[in-house]
Amino acid sequence: MKIPSFKKFLLGCLFLLSTLAFGQNVEINAIDPNASEPGGNTGTFRISVTSSPSANVTVNLEVDAGSTALADADYNALPGSVVVSTPLGAGFVDVDVEPLDDSIDEDAESVIYNIIAGSYT
Repeated sequence: MKIPSFKKFLLGCLFLLSTLAFGQNVEINAIDPNASEPGGNTGTFRISVTSSPSANVTVNLEVDAGSTALADADYNALPGSVVVSTPLGAGFVDVDVEPLDDSIDEDAESVIYNIIAGSYT
C-alpha cells in the first residue's frame, strides 16, 4: 500500500514596494509561507498599503507564471484584486492560500503572488 506523502506549498512572493500614483506604497509579503495538505494548513500573503489619501485602495494581483502549484488543482484560486481599507492612511488585507487535498504524491510546490504595476486610486 502506497501512502501519499504530505504535499507542501512554499509560498513565494515577489517582494514589491512601489510608490504608486498619489504616493501610496503597496507591499506584499508571505507572512505564513508554508501550507500543506491534508489538514487545512493554509499559507497567507499580506497586502499592505501606506501613505494613502484614499479611504479604500484596490490592489491588482496575479499568480506568477513561475509558480509550480496550479490554481483549482493544487489550491483554491487567489483573487485578481483586493480592496485595502485605509481610513487612517494605512491598512492591509490577508489572502489565504488553501491547498486542495488529493491523493497524488507530489514534491513541494510554490505559489508566487505579485502586485500588478499600475496606477492605484
